[in-house]
Amino acid sequence: GDLTVKFVIDPKGAVSEVTIDAAKTRILDDGVQKCVMNVIKAMKFPESPRGFETRASYPFNFHPKNAPSGKP
Repeated sequence: GDLTVKFVIDPKGAVSEVTIDAAKTRILDDGVQKCVMNVIKAMKFPESPRGFETRASYPFNFHPKNAPSGKP
């Protein structure tokens, strides 16, 4: 399923905001959403050389481990 996360990186490279983009997300399990959000919150990015914050959006696509491959 699809899970799209929007986040803001402050000028020092720390993630200051994380949200789920509900319009682009099909995984509604709260545990999965929180897990992904916690990983992103813990990430550290390089500092902005010009002192700007950065807004980002990243789509994840998860596949079940035992999903059929479509091959006979």
